[in-house]
Amino acid sequence: MKSRRGVRGSRGGVVMVGVCVAAVLVASVASAASFSSPKTIGDAGQSRGFPRIASDSAGDSLVVWHDYQQSKGRIQARPIAADGTIGSTSTLSNPGADSNNPAVDLDATGTATVVWGGSAGVQWTHVSADGSQTPPASLGEGEDPDVAVNDAGRAVVVWSDYPALRAAIVEPDGSVGTVQTLDEHLPDFGDLANVAIDATGRATAVWQGYAGRAPAVMASRFSADGTAGPVLRISTRNKPAFPGGVAIDAQGVTTAAWSKRSGQVMATRVTADGRLGQTTKLGDSRFSGSPEVVIDSSGTATVAWRAVVGSRSDLHWVRLSSSGALSKERSVARASVDSMGIDGAGRVTLVWNWTRAGSRTSPPPAEIRALQLQANGKAGKVQTLSSKGENTYDFQGFVEPVVAVAESGTARVVWPNTKAKIRYAESR
Repeated sequence: MKSRRGVRGSRGGVVMVGVCVAAVLVASVASAASFSSPKTIGDAGQSRGFPRIASDSAGDSLVVWHDYQQSKGRIQARPIAADGTIGSTSTLSNPGADSNNPAVDLDATGTATVVWGGSAGVQWTHVSADGSQTPPASLGEGEDPDVAVNDAGRAVVVWSDYPALRAAIVEPDGSVGTVQTLDEHLPDFGDLANVAIDATGRATAVWQGYAGRAPAVMASRFSADGTAGPVLRISTRNKPAFPGGVAIDAQGVTTAAWSKRSGQVMATRVTADGRLGQTTKLGDSRFSGSPEVVIDSSGTATVAWRAVVGSRSDLHWVRLSSSGALSKERSVARASVDSMGIDGAGRVTLVWNWTRAGSRTSPPPAEIRALQLQANGKAGKVQTLSSKGENTYDFQGFVEPVVAVAESGTARVVWPNTKAKIRYAESR
């Protein structure tokens, strides 16, 4: 199962709890797992590749990406076994279609549900642990899908069919439920929808919609039979707000991270039966980027975001317990977050693309970095994952690393670089 949202954002009676917390700059005091030297595992052709990775509970992973060659894109995949063995590359999409923007998640057996957009609409396929694949099938017109899969293999897919937001359930046997419309008034800009699912098959989708005249954070809860509930408006009407990550705990309670245009970072709980719960203000720092969230086995959420402090960007994070108790706000200078995952012991791995300020080279140098938070919330050392001389700079914000973390603690990170290579590193 994926432990984080898709990272294509910026492109996740309400009781307001305003808590004033001082940001505590955390020294690198905790030990951190070391990462392997990076490897090239694929070619993105003339694109950035938009690689995605997901891991199952045993530590087996699947990497998918967009390979654009000669005016046509294809979806490629490569498995990585729990012991680190990298399998061969396969093409998942039909050869006659122009395909892009894949997303992936795995069930407990290692079977992946992969979705993507393109000229043939939104397509999906199952890829088993032995590498066999079901024929690609269509869910309907649209683009930019996200998928979440539980251990039993039920998948919830959401996608944009502008101006509507659609959703469908894909069962483990390949049967597809009725396509449902969650929203008919999507903005022509903004963040894509994200979805998370629990062990019973209940799921929550979060997206950017409209409330009055302003962009708003919206959500819908799927019941165990796959029926989408009413649309919930998480943010305040006519007050611009933007979604971030979404995660669900073992009791089916959703935590949705989001931000206000003013820079405040927020978290809202959605109960297991689909009602809006507590909304908590997490931080007041000037905000830049999309807040991410993961949840541990006790229901405690870790929410992290990038904050602008003077001329630099710092990483900030808090922990929000299942009862709503908020920890003090911590930070690490000159750090950020594009993606995060959590292991069975509650350790969180964060990764981001970092551009070095003040460089006179063109393009300026950029590198992929990682940081681990221990279960008590303390930070380890920032590590550089990309190779010396490798550049990951991208002024459009398309070069984002993605991390998948196994229960055992193995973290696997994929990213594209400026030479259109798909790169990979893992921690032990």
